[in-house]
Amino acid sequence: MLQTGEAQFAFPIPYEQAALLAKNKNLELVASPSIMQRYISMNVTQKPF
Repeated sequence: MLQTGEAQFAFPIPYEQAALLAKNKNLELVASPSIMQRYISMNVTQKPF
């Protein structure tokens, strides 16, 4: 939607798409540090662990 002009703002941008969007001269990609954290927890008390 950003590339077609249907949207003017998007958050968050998937990391995998950031480089592609940065190449588009019609868009301004603004990146900044974030305090957001993501994690995956696993139950290691059950097999196969």
